[in-house]
Amino acid sequence: MSRVLVVGASSGIGRAVAQCCAQAGFRVAAAARRADLLEELAAKSGKITAVPADVTSADGCRWLVDAAVVGLGGLDAVVYAAGVAPLRPLVATDAPLWKQVLDTNLVGASLVTAAAIPHLEETKGRVIFLSSDSVGHPRPGLVPYSASKAGLEETVRGWRAEHPGVTFINLVVGPTVTGMADGWDHDELAAAFSKWADEGFVTGDATPQTPDRVASAVVGLLQSDHPEENVRVVPGE
Repeated sequence: MSRVLVVGASSGIGRAVAQCCAQAGFRVAAAARRADLLEELAAKSGKITAVPADVTSADGCRWLVDAAVVGLGGLDAVVYAAGVAPLRPLVATDAPLWKQVLDTNLVGASLVTAAAIPHLEETKGRVIFLSSDSVGHPRPGLVPYSASKAGLEETVRGWRAEHPGVTFINLVVGPTVTGMADGWDHDELAAAFSKWADEGFVTGDATPQTPDRVASAVVGLLQSDHPEENVRVVPGE
């Protein structure tokens, strides 16, 4: 697993994964929309190549895989860490917002994987998808996000059935400190968190983990000869 494409690498968990992989000796193609952040990331490591692309575009998904293969000379693994999670009640979630969530979290993951499959079958590679511990327990205000991750988990099962020569890993991630919540309204967040706590959606250790903890788990899965296909990285576990 020496050549890795990390999708969603401009910030948060994806950026930490790209950095951690490079530090572990992997050659990394870092993909995301924000080219300036990718170039900054690549400038800090001779093992990271910036691949600016938009996963909500079918052409963008194909292009980023092609660019990664050219830049790395092949492909051994994909880590799909791109994701959006708007804080909005279902009654206020309109069609464009649903489309943004599903296109980024689910459809983009599938289109990137489809483009990468010929290369991964050649190298007996693997794909790591980041899911969420909210699947099965959607938090009020974040239901579209949870729904997209539930769909992603089912899609992972389908990929395993259709392409047994590639390893597909579902990595369930608990609350993590990232910039995903930067655009949330603070009053809405406070109200939502109170509701989550009162109704049992927040239990145990409520302190979010760091992206580095998740990144370390990803590197371990890439380095393992026989990785588990369903893994949890959740605070307190």
